[in-house]
Amino acid sequence: MKPLFTFLIAALLHTSLAAVQPNVILVFIDDMGWGDFSCFGNEAASTPHIDRLAREGVRFKQFYVNSPICSPSRTAISTGQYPQRWRITSYLAHRQLNTRRGMAQWLDPKAPMLARSLQQAGYATGHFGKWHMGGQRDVADAPAITEYGFDVSLTNFEGMGPKLLPLTLRPGQDPNKPGRIWADAERLGKGVRWMQRSKITAGFVDAAIPFIQKAAKAK
Repeated sequence: MKPLFTFLIAALLHTSLAAVQPNVILVFIDDMGWGDFSCFGNEAASTPHIDRLAREGVRFKQFYVNSPICSPSRTAISTGQYPQRWRITSYLAHRQLNTRRGMAQWLDPKAPMLARSLQQAGYATGHFGKWHMGGQRDVADAPAITEYGFDVSLTNFEGMGPKLLPLTLRPGQDPNKPGRIWADAERLGKGVRWMQRSKITAGFVDAAIPFIQKAAKAK
């Protein structure tokens, strides 16, 4: 199975008492193919929790990815439109490189957003994990993730707003003095928490679960 370097979870829970609507959890994973899950026939790995989501939810047997690259693929699934419409045709990087490639610096907040549509329909919306649609490197004036229709967000070094940033330890390094990766990302939003890199994924999950539970109780 390919390594799970980054991921995005958009958990969208209905809070209205007026009508019954399905809860929606969108899990978007970099560096993983559809055939990596055991529910799609992979016999070399067991993915029981994903298999349960597939069993109890909707599983697509024929589908297409708009782009194999992180930023445009995220733009496509978030907007329902071709990412080139919004001038995001490759991964967003620093300002000079984006300009040289004729790309936008961030996704225009006027773009139609799945999260915003659900929010307007009475859902509580949360984003946990990688964003990478604006707010990275020296692009510090991008819109906050919450401007795209999310009530709350927690991201990594590629996004504006609260974030988890990774600590690392090299062999022989003092465990009380871990290194900091992307320390400059602290300026991309208040609410930064540093944690061991190997625990970052669990950190996002630990933030997403209380959000889901709170939204469920508000029904």
